[in-house]
Amino acid sequence: MLLWVILGTSACSGDSGKANKSSPVSDLFKDGNVPTIKIEIPRAGIETLRKYRWRRGGGNEQERVDVSATVKEAAQTYTNVAVHLKGAAGSFRPVDQNPGLTLKFDKWADGQRFHGLQKLSLANALQDPTFVSDKLCRELYLKVGVPAPRAGHARVYLNGRDLGLHVLTEGWNKQFLHRHFENTKGNLYDCSFAHDINSELEVNSGDKEDKSDLVALVDAAKEAAKRKKLDPLTPVLDVDRFLRLLVMDGLLWNWDGYAIGHNNYRVFHDLDSDKMIFMPHGLDQMFWRADGPIMPEGKGLVAHAVLASPEGRKRYLEYTRKFMADFFNSTALTDRVREISASIEPALSDIGHSAVERQHEAAEQFCRMIILRVASLRSQLAGSSNLLTVAIGQSVPLTNWLGDSGAPSVKAPATLHLVASPDKALDFAQKTVWLEAGYYTVEGRVKTKGVKTQSGDESAGAGFRVISQRKPSLGVQWDWFPYRESRDYDKRAEMIPPGGRNDRLAATSEWTPISYDFDLRQPMADVHVFCELRAEKGEAWFDPASIRLVRRASSKLPAQKN
Repeated sequence: MLLWVILGTSACSGDSGKANKSSPVSDLFKDGNVPTIKIEIPRAGIETLRKYRWRRGGGNEQERVDVSATVKEAAQTYTNVAVHLKGAAGSFRPVDQNPGLTLKFDKWADGQRFHGLQKLSLANALQDPTFVSDKLCRELYLKVGVPAPRAGHARVYLNGRDLGLHVLTEGWNKQFLHRHFENTKGNLYDCSFAHDINSELEVNSGDKEDKSDLVALVDAAKEAAKRKKLDPLTPVLDVDRFLRLLVMDGLLWNWDGYAIGHNNYRVFHDLDSDKMIFMPHGLDQMFWRADGPIMPEGKGLVAHAVLASPEGRKRYLEYTRKFMADFFNSTALTDRVREISASIEPALSDIGHSAVERQHEAAEQFCRMIILRVASLRSQLAGSSNLLTVAIGQSVPLTNWLGDSGAPSVKAPATLHLVASPDKALDFAQKTVWLEAGYYTVEGRVKTKGVKTQSGDESAGAGFRVISQRKPSLGVQWDWFPYRESRDYDKRAEMIPPGGRNDRLAATSEWTPISYDFDLRQPMADVHVFCELRAEKGEAWFDPASIRLVRRASSKLPAQKN
């Protein structure tokens, strides 16, 4: 028992590796355990920290230097603790405000541990007013076998100044790796800020001079994307575990993670399996888009390569169905949110009643976002079971059209008849189709009578239109960065590429063949195809027997840049 106390809560000397193996399992991450951590940094150290300013791209990482601090928690005092400022675009704050901090207890004091830990971080939770997201989501990644540092909470003081509640997370180091891997000698890569694997990634531990493992992964991802097969990746990547990470990124809508934004991740080379393993980081902004696609495109090279293959997409959906059947449901998730929230309420009450109210309101909003996300996922999962696969150069008929009231729209045995008037400037028939990524054309025959349109309106007249409600930005690309979403809901959903055909008929015309091109950039998504008439007045007839969907190519446009 005495040895447990010495190793777990105070400074000790000796080999750090041995101390690492004999350290007790930390209780820092249990619900309701909110230690008070008091950090004292001398004036010279504070002046050093004041010089650091985060810049976009993380180009000043060399300025994020450690300074020495004394840390007090309960009856224990830790000396020579290395401290630096943490955070990036949204979460970084200067030392005189409400900074995030990383503490390394053994860097300058060999063998020193804090509740058994060599390293921990204290996040200011500026992007997560619930103080719940990080803890909940790390638990979910761990549940599916994806390694992730654990999270808890702490009350933090800096030089006597109350910084309030922080999210306490386990540090990225070999001690963390030992919990998941027998051999920790492989390289652990840090993406820094939004760098993909083909960038100069920082090596947190391992051989900083030898990055051949990362080069091999880049080459394999490019070859896999080119061939649309997983085979090139299997010798260098733990594909199964990577798929589980991708699925969780999609379910949780981790827009700032690897699958969607190639940010907030680590890559470890497990030498025993000789495979690269991706792990999530920074899970404080989740469930933002309830209607985000169930299978997002992903900017990351490896994510793109895996989902470019039919096998990868098939296995992705299999895991999605399994996780949603086993544990990913709104009741279980919201119950856990409220459980974590209740566990930190005493600490928030000590800060003040308003802190409790703000956190409770944020947690309930988080629960509402979860409920909406799960409902959308269930709807999408059901729809995706009807995925329409069309080979390049082939076509399929489009049938079973619905009118704007939701009723079948064939008003005559052989035609779709649309009528526009001053009281109803838009009439349409629609059909929802689930498709794989590709460049498509909708084609068919239309005739018009007395169609009068407003000049300058490119979408006026009779013709086809294709949209996707999953598409958040203007233009061809599907940009998932939240602050670049367009509020023009009509135009942002359009999928026609530059130079694509969008034939529209006006006035009076006999049966005329028309077409509409669109480029689906997601691995798969639901798209809505419209036969429509936009006019001040007039009539249009669409020939249902002639309407077909043609797949022209995998994609007409170059791959999205990272």
